[in-house]
Amino acid sequence: MEWELEFVPLDYVSGDVNFDGSADIADAVSLQKWLADDRTQPSNRKAADLDDNGRLDIFDLCLMRKKAVLSMKKVSLFHRETGTFCVLTLNLLLCTCKSW
Repeated sequence: MEWELEFVPLDYVSGDVNFDGSADIADAVSLQKWLADDRTQPSNRKAADLDDNGRLDIFDLCLMRKKAVLSMKKVSLFHRETGTFCVLTLNLLLCTCKSW
């Protein structure tokens, strides 16, 4: 008989799959790799189960991506034609461009 144990801290950040203290795009990439049949298990399965149904699936990944995008404050984009950067300030559903 083989036992598999998982140690999860009592207080963890929901979505923090890699235990770095925050839920961000790195956690979503980690879960996406695992869902795509990567052999590496997520470090914190409980934190990755965002819909709390006991399974890790595409629905958790969608929720994790949404959480990561909403947590971003600013995003820089490069405009190839002009060679300039545009800094987007994200405020939930509002997005404003400060240059171009």
